[in-house]
Amino acid sequence: MGTTDNAQNKNRIWIVMGVSALSGLLTAASMPNFDVSFLGWIALVPLLIALEFAPNKSAETLAIPFGVVWSLAVHNWYPNVMGPFLGYPLIFIVGWYYAMLIGWGVALQRKLPAPFKLIALPIVWTAAEFVKYVAPIVEDWWFVWLANSQWRFPPA
Repeated sequence: MGTTDNAQNKNRIWIVMGVSALSGLLTAASMPNFDVSFLGWIALVPLLIALEFAPNKSAETLAIPFGVVWSLAVHNWYPNVMGPFLGYPLIFIVGWYYAMLIGWGVALQRKLPAPFKLIALPIVWTAAEFVKYVAPIVEDWWFVWLANSQWRFPPA
């Protein structure tokens, strides 16, 4: 019986990782290169649902496929501009950064009382994007923002 539970847990982790990667693909498809901007509003939903099915696992670890797949799709020009030795590691670092943001948001969500759980991740993400926007050291960094998915819809 223990072996069956262990196999089910491994399968569940692979499913969660696959759904995380799916969220990365959907988010990438919402960006200007692919330009299916409405996906920007729902792309993280599969990842967030998957995180609920693995509550005892690190959200940051489970979000890494999302971050890396998305970063590979939207920062694929890094190696051409910065060279492969700097470009490829930066793609993975940026992907990890966004996985880390999701991890922080979910960690906060798990600590908050029920009425406030819904706003934990948006608050963390928005705070990080705001700091990225106002901090003088990062103003020239070439991160693609999730908001870029709405470039054809400025009111968003």
